Amino acid sequence: MPSSVATSAARRGLGLVLAAEAISITGNRLAMIAIPWFVLETTGDPARAGLTGVAYFLPVVLGGVLGGALVDRFGFVRSSVAADVASGLTVAAIPLLHQVDQLSFGWMLVLTFVGSLLDVPGTTARRALLPGLATQAAVRLERVMSAHETVIRVAQLAGGLLGGALILAVGAVGVLVVDAASFLVSALLVGLIARRALPVAPTSAGRRRYLADIHEGLAFIRADALLPGLLVLFMVANMVDNALFAVLLPTVAEQVLDDPLALGLSIAAFGAGALVGAVSFGVFGHRLPRRAVLATALVVSGAPKFVVLAFVPSVPALVAVMVVAGVAAGPVNPLLTSAQFSRVPPELRGRVSGAIMSAVVTAVPLGAFGAGLLVSHLGLTPTLVLAAALYLLISAYPAVGPAWRHLDAPPARPASAPPPGAGA
Repeated sequence: MPSSVATSAARRGLGLVLAAEAISITGNRLAMIAIPWFVLETTGDPARAGLTGVAYFLPVVLGGVLGGALVDRFGFVRSSVAADVASGLTVAAIPLLHQVDQLSFGWMLVLTFVGSLLDVPGTTARRALLPGLATQAAVRLERVMSAHETVIRVAQLAGGLLGGALILAVGAVGVLVVDAASFLVSALLVGLIARRALPVAPTSAGRRRYLADIHEGLAFIRADALLPGLLVLFMVANMVDNALFAVLLPTVAEQVLDDPLALGLSIAAFGAGALVGAVSFGVFGHRLPRRAVLATALVVSGAPKFVVLAFVPSVPALVAVMVVAGVAAGPVNPLLTSAQFSRVPPELRGRVSGAIMSAVVTAVPLGAFGAGLLVSHLGLTPTLVLAAALYLLISAYPAVGPAWRHLDAPPARPASAPPPGAGA
């Protein structure tokens, strides 16, 4: 049993790591808004603004797999601090080079790519800290991951609103300065406080080859009874949801409802519902069977919103279904991340989390691209029906897939990773 002093320190550490995560995510939202805006201001070329978007998102795929091994090797605290400091300096270089008239578009792409690449290990490391802090603080992991999900959603909303307001107030260059500062504040919180609550040393990887570290994480995922199914569920659900918010919902708002307000109201309704769902899971989730909660949440949050868009496209119906879908979706991420962390030993958290993050991010743009093609060739309503059917199919997976019985029966002791050659 941890002492009361250690428990109190760990609880303070939890709060500060969550605060660092909130600041970092808010900064990421600022960058997503400010960088394309800055490119449009300085070049007037929408194609170049699109290229910066590619340079921002592509590293997330690479950084998850490649950075996860580094996080495990150098330790969660050290990796988080180093990644945040490096990301902050990279972002700060953009306004600095612009100020001295040395910022070419090529350098803009390079700095955007590197900054995003460095940010991924920091995000992975902060999240990997949470299970150990939860244990030290004697707080249920479901409650911690629910708080983490709530922080993410609030920070994303706040970052979007703050980004627009700051561009009006200080311009895109000023927003990038604020973004750089946010990384340094995040590094300070994790480095000075969280380390005292839960020191995390580098793993015993020693001189083992870097590629062997990566392979060990991938082999662990393949060998686990639940993680492959969890990965597939994450990928498909996020792919279809991204198709909804990036393509299908805007198309309905513009072509069917002719009301841009409907788009904003729908997204806000879903976000508000998801906050309620995430908080509720943190309070009551540990009392309920995980598998039943997940299956119900997917059925309620998935197909109905596509059906309403296809057959009852009105603003009141859309807002209502999005609120309900949001409430149901709120528990999904904290539930699945709790299950993930309960099965992965500390020395593999960075690699496993990074690999799952990379796979999900890879699938997300495929949803928007595929939805665009289907709408162009089949029409809007058939595409919405197909999306509803796919979501219903993936919703049934936890209910009928035999591996999902492990969701309610996590390993009694931490699973050990297979040897570096296993699962090849």
